[in-house]
This record gives sequence, structure tokens and C-alpha cells, in this order.
Amino acid sequence: MFSHISKPPGKQRRGFTIIEFVIIIGLMALASGILSPLYFSSTRSAKISRATKELDVISSALRSYYIDTCDLTGVTLDNLNELGYLSAIHNDPWDNPYVLINSYLDVNTDGRPDANSKVFTYSFGPDGIGNTNTTTGEVFAGNDDIVVFTLNIP
Repeated sequence: MFSHISKPPGKQRRGFTIIEFVIIIGLMALASGILSPLYFSSTRSAKISRATKELDVISSALRSYYIDTCDLTGVTLDNLNELGYLSAIHNDPWDNPYVLINSYLDVNTDGRPDANSKVFTYSFGPDGIGNTNTTTGEVFAGNDDIVVFTLNIP
């Protein structure tokens, strides 16, 4: 019936048909749809791990500084860098600055740090936003923030 459409003997078919091409493109799209969430999930986990490790390094530098000086008044990450306690760590993996929350200024009437004085280091995470108490100005962790308890002043 379709003998007049058949190929002449000795000629080989070359290339793909449109159906074969569409099937291959569909399979590639399916594979990328399955694999891309795995890639982005591992990238996010790696950034969180990096931020946690860097916060641990900052915490260790703060502890060393406190042991040497017995004072944390006015200390910043820049101070720690300048004094050699910390090597240039300024921004988290999301390119937001690390934050040092120092309640060391909570002092008793005798001028000594309050027993509840604590120091925390923060990364405000992927969104770069921390929560702030509008009444007191106190900053506290948001949903995606990474917080490391650094030091409890005796």
C-alpha cells in the first residue's frame, strides 16, 4: 500500500525523527526535575554547615579574648581581627555580616557583669533578617537564623 514511500534499497536512514527527539528532551527534563532539588538541598546544607563552623571559630576567638582581657566591653569582630584573635571572617555564606550580641553590659551595682550576662554570635541565615523586639531593641533568632551560644560571663 505504501510501497511508493519506502526508501530505495541501499540508502540508510540518518538522524532522529521528531518523536524520538521529543522523547529524549522529555527524559532530560524529567531527570533534571528529579536531580535539581537534591543539588539545591545539598548546597543549602553546605552553607549552613559553613556558617556554623565559622560561628564556632568566632566563639573561640571571643573566649580567648575574654580569657586574656577579662573584658568584652565594646568588642567587635573588627577588633578581634585587628588584635589577631580572628582571621578575616566578616560575612556568612549568604553575604550577610555575622552579628555579635553581647549582653556583657548587664552589670550589677558593683560594676561586675551580671550572672546572666551572655554572649551570642548570629548568622541571620538565608533571608538575612533577624527578629527585633521593637520595645527593647533586643535582637533574637528568627526561623532560619543560626545562633551559637558563645560565652556565659561568671
